[in-house]
Amino acid sequence: MAQILPWHSIRQRDGKVYHDDDQCPVAKDIDQKYRRTGHRCRQRCRACAKLREAAQQSTRQAQLTPL
Repeated sequence: MAQILPWHSIRQRDGKVYHDDDQCPVAKDIDQKYRRTGHRCRQRCRACAKLREAAQQSTRQAQLTPL
């Protein structure tokens, strides 16, 4: 997972969400020509949110695991 600058789609069918993860399967289906920089006061995409949560959990787990 890599955090990227937030962006949103200008197409209505893509929903009123923004994306900020380069591994998001929903974001990968949106053509570059419909992407605009920024979140425009939209909610984070559910898939991006789940990816971030998973990454944070693995980071926490690594910090708690003794060497």
